[in-house]
Amino acid sequence: MKLEPGAQVNDRITLVERLEGGAMGSVWIADHAGLGTQVVVKFLDLGDLPSQDQSVKRFAIEARAAASVKSPHVVQMFDYGLTDDDTPFIVMERLAGEPLQAKLKREGRLSLAETVPIISQACRALTVAHELGVIHRDIKPGN
Repeated sequence: MKLEPGAQVNDRITLVERLEGGAMGSVWIADHAGLGTQVVVKFLDLGDLPSQDQSVKRFAIEARAAASVKSPHVVQMFDYGLTDDDTPFIVMERLAGEPLQAKLKREGRLSLAETVPIISQACRALTVAHELGVIHRDIKPGN
């Protein structure tokens, strides 16, 4: 599947705009016809991975684990699947607002008054995840 605006992921999801790529793939805003809203779709890039079968299995396990974490501080997972050419993807809630990484790039260092609520919310999210045995493994402002 060629990832480009207008591409159909499946019969419900159409890619709209590419966001910054993740560590292991690309991230897109998409229209979800079934839900009637925009979502975020993350694709796993299998091209450079030595063990594709293992990577696909790990991606599926991580998608299920992430879907089990329910918190107002955690992005909700809606779906997981494979494209027609077997590229794994997950479908997530699209959040409103500015990504923390963009804010840091624009403003530089944040004040203590701005930082404490952000860290507090991240800690609440991680606490819920850890209580379920889910380990994030990639905590950073871009995530």
